[in-house]
Amino acid sequence: TKDGKLTPSERKYLETLRQYNGELVIAFSELTDDLLGLNEIRFKDRQSLEKKILKVYDQFSTQAEKLLETPSYKILNGYEGDYSDADFKHAQTTCKTLFSKVSASQSLDFDNRNELYKRSFIFKTDEDKWNPVEGSGLLADKVSYSVEYNKRTNMVRVTADHYTIPQTVLKQPELDKLANQLAEKLDSSAVFQSKDIYYTDTNNQISSIKYFYHVDNKGETDDEKQLMITVESSGIVSEVILWDSSI
Repeated sequence: TKDGKLTPSERKYLETLRQYNGELVIAFSELTDDLLGLNEIRFKDRQSLEKKILKVYDQFSTQAEKLLETPSYKILNGYEGDYSDADFKHAQTTCKTLFSKVSASQSLDFDNRNELYKRSFIFKTDEDKWNPVEGSGLLADKVSYSVEYNKRTNMVRVTADHYTIPQTVLKQPELDKLANQLAEKLDSSAVFQSKDIYYTDTNNQISSIKYFYHVDNKGETDDEKQLMITVESSGIVSEVILWDSSI
């Protein structure tokens, strides 16, 4: 943690890692016993020795991977460190604030705070209470979202998990306007950079458009941290990617 003290989960992780390394040492010793004390009589050519070493390496790698998948050592897979209540509350506030600009009529009712070792905080709308899509003007459109806050990179991703597919298709200028207005709400420094247009396979109509915007990050513009918005032809905002600039 930031204060230099080990949290319970960090202590558990380090202890488990120590035990795992101990098991690897034992496995390695057992696999290499017959390689010890080799001489020119047993291995008259270098090729035979190399094949034997490669076989041992493959066996050791397989055993190490299988061991890592056991319940005792599963914590070592994908552990991203411990996070405080303050970290969670910051992520929750950030996600709710940003999401309210994507869909003001929906709330984020679910989170995964109890999944201690996950890489991201995840929030979701209540799928049983879908609401009309903001800005589309189509009252029949319903969509449920998830919002992911990556603990390590501070990237926020809004994804439309489920939505109805309406018959009405908006024209490209209407989609452009919807995306630009949302970009302005998400970050007032956003400047349009480019867009990728995707077409349907059947009638070559627009399926969706992905928009890219430069944003100001603490006085600098980072090309790798662009604001990205994907809008479906119906006007549904199906994905938003941006970075938490407050960190």
